[in-house]
Amino acid sequence: MNSHKWIIFLPLLTFQLVNAQVDSASVFEKSKGTWLHPLAKFSKIAHYSDSSIFHYYDYIIYSTDNPSPVKAVFDGKVTNIINLNEMYSVTTRYAYYYIIYVGLLKPVVSKGDILKQGQVISNGLEYGYYLTISLIKYGKQIDLTPWFK
Repeated sequence: MNSHKWIIFLPLLTFQLVNAQVDSASVFEKSKGTWLHPLAKFSKIAHYSDSSIFHYYDYIIYSTDNPSPVKAVFDGKVTNIINLNEMYSVTTRYAYYYIIYVGLLKPVVSKGDILKQGQVISNGLEYGYYLTISLIKYGKQIDLTPWFK
């Protein structure tokens, strides 16, 4: 096929990709209030939120006495894994939403993996059994407490 023929299909392909992204975001947004927590057993949840002229952050910290597996709270593609001195961070993406899990032992997933809700991400937590989780939409952290049951 000649390369100039691709130009005709490019607007249609772009429309389909953008439309798929919006549809995916709709599926994600409809899941609000249905998520299970990423740990089966935990003793405490702390929700931190701060908004000031210089920064904004919003995240949840789970505390547990059990070294239990950490599970995905929603479907997504693993976009990033960071090793922070043997403590790991895993980022998943669904449409334009990102979920970040911090405080993990070495993950059992790899970058590029497609996860299903409830799938194990890591077999445990590092540093005193604390898990931090945050939700990002369009580059800004948003309150994720309403997403859980």
